[in-house]
Amino acid sequence: LGRFFFLPFFASFLSNMAPKAATKWGCAGVLGALSIGGFALFGVALVERIRLDPFWVTMLCTTTGKYSSGKTLTVPTITAADLNLDENDPATVYIVGNYTAAATIYDFYGWTQKECVNENQVDVNTKSYKNGTVYVEYPDGAGGTYLLALGESWIPEVDIPMEETSNFKSWNSFSINGSVVYWASTQASVTVISQFHTETTSSASIFGLEGSTVKLSERWCGYKANFLTNAIGENVCEDSYEELVVPEIDEDVPPDEMKGTKKDIEASEKKRDILCGVAMALGLLLGFGCLAAAIFVVRRSLRSKAAAAAKGGEEAATDVKV
Repeated sequence: LGRFFFLPFFASFLSNMAPKAATKWGCAGVLGALSIGGFALFGVALVERIRLDPFWVTMLCTTTGKYSSGKTLTVPTITAADLNLDENDPATVYIVGNYTAAATIYDFYGWTQKECVNENQVDVNTKSYKNGTVYVEYPDGAGGTYLLALGESWIPEVDIPMEETSNFKSWNSFSINGSVVYWASTQASVTVISQFHTETTSSASIFGLEGSTVKLSERWCGYKANFLTNAIGENVCEDSYEELVVPEIDEDVPPDEMKGTKKDIEASEKKRDILCGVAMALGLLLGFGCLAAAIFVVRRSLRSKAAAAAKGGEEAATDVKV
């Protein structure tokens, strides 16, 4: 390797920069140190590449708590006589009940708490960047349902550090008018849908340098509820309302998954591969290049020393002969 063009010039350059008292050996020492540094850089890059592979493992979130509260503000007492209706008419029961419920307002708020396990080398911070909307799936009169807006939903800010477990709550707050309450009272359960506007920040470090990405997304969650007993089922979430399958109140469900999008994961893995690949290539180039240059310098120094010794011996022999 020492016979190629680059190494002699590189070695000569360092030789000229070193102190004259120990030019060649000093140069060899510098080259040796640079070689060790190059191999160290390769090792660090390899460790970082292994540490960040895979870049993202799906986070599993399990429900650890849930709470709901309903408060009746006004419940007027209305009878068939008040409405001048015939108590024997089967329709009277519905009319009176509906009329009574129509004057009733319920405030409802609640939360579900989930425990998320972050097995990644990435710190995650999530929160609502604005309040979402709470809906109930309400009859549309044609045999189907539509989303009737009732109130607001939000997620307070929470940190989920890498390789740790954290809890976070998703909140709902809404008011239900009497007609909805009366309808809900005839159902074993109703489906409450929450739309969340989330801001998720993912922070990862490589070679000690930290980088962050921020993503704004929409998350749809749903659960079954009985407004009369305040019972609520498991809250499940998906990226869209169309994907959402809401379980019954007493139904067990698997943990929610925070998967990350394929596009974002692939982009992060590409950056990781480029940075680690370049660092490993530079480390190998520096390590082997400087090692070869150091060997070249040492061999050249030894040859010069041997030549000088041989020349000194010849001069000594000549003096003796004379």
